[in-house]
Amino acid sequence: MAHFLSHFKGVYMDIKKILLDCIDLEKLAAELIDLGLEPALKKLVADSSNLIDDAVVAMVLPPLKLELHKFIASEVAKLKA
Repeated sequence: MAHFLSHFKGVYMDIKKILLDCIDLEKLAAELIDLGLEPALKKLVADSSNLIDDAVVAMVLPPLKLELHKFIASEVAKLKA
């Protein structure tokens, strides 16, 4: 049984390496952020009649996206190390 688990771990590591090499995780994550973050923030303030909420979303969105992209790049680099 131990040999099987050892073999399985090796296969898992091979699959992980293949996926990390073949899939641009940084780009995938960035696209998902771009796709979902703005609509999510707008949904949070959709029912608000306060115009400041829209201004805050407009001010916060670009730096928030930038920081998330940096964080993801750092985490992907750790995975590949």
